[in-house]
Amino acid sequence: MSPILATLAEPFTESIMCGLYGAWTIDRLFGASRTAIFLVHMALWLSVDLGVRNSLATNVKAIGPPSGTASFIIAWLARELMTLPIWLYGIMSSNVIWRGKKYRILASGEYVEHTEAHLIRHRRSSTDGRLVRIVAFMRIDALLSRSKRLFAHYFIQN
Repeated sequence: MSPILATLAEPFTESIMCGLYGAWTIDRLFGASRTAIFLVHMALWLSVDLGVRNSLATNVKAIGPPSGTASFIIAWLARELMTLPIWLYGIMSSNVIWRGKKYRILASGEYVEHTEAHLIRHRRSSTDGRLVRIVAFMRIDALLSRSKRLFAHYFIQN
């Protein structure tokens, strides 16, 4: 039961969610501005991540991270904004792409390899009981692959 609790608590450990409920709490307790508290929180979180980046930069031999702080901040912001959508996609989808092959995770925990035809699912309509075809192609796949290319470009090529 512990892994499911950790999985469900995961979004609440990310910077944006922490900032939102932290700002709400401080506003309720002390009457401070939620926006100001949230912006200070995000600036502090970014400064910690920049510090970690700088610490790691001294330990990397021959390849090192990119020198531009602006590109790091853009990639950091993209990562922070994409955490919740990626988490939701992982929780709600039973499709996995691993080593170039597509798999479907079954309710039993087993997996089966599938083709594009398996992405079409059927469900009963709640109104009249007819079978309704639902195409499970998700636009977030394209969004995830673009963000993956952005991070690969940032961390590998520079």
